[in-house]
Amino acid sequence: MVTYKNISFFEFQKNYCSEEKCRERLFKVKWADGFVCPRCGNTTYYFHGTRNLYQCKKCKYQASVTSGTIMHKTRTPLVIWFWIIYLLSSDKQGISALELSKKLELRYATVWSILHKIRKAMKERDSKYKLLVSYF
Repeated sequence: MVTYKNISFFEFQKNYCSEEKCRERLFKVKWADGFVCPRCGNTTYYFHGTRNLYQCKKCKYQASVTSGTIMHKTRTPLVIWFWIIYLLSSDKQGISALELSKKLELRYATVWSILHKIRKAMKERDSKYKLLVSYF
């Protein structure tokens, strides 16, 4: 079972203040035991900095930390994604796309689209958990 840790605003800012730190976190989540090429299974790679991809040294396959996630093929910086996820998950009342777009100085349509993807993923995750009902 996955456990979640609450972190403070300042801790979040320190841990995810740049694209590199966000990418590193996604790398650790995707390849917890180190990089493994999805095509050939090789464990050695290069980081292709201009494209932000990890390239297998053996077969030259290029893998992204966002592939297979809600951030796949996004043009929005990872820092923005992380901030939206943090702000959405840290507010019990919920937060609107309009409020987030003002706080983060982003287009409403961009924020709405990201929120929609996050909420859909959360719904799919929650649908996997069944509540046990006991009858007395």
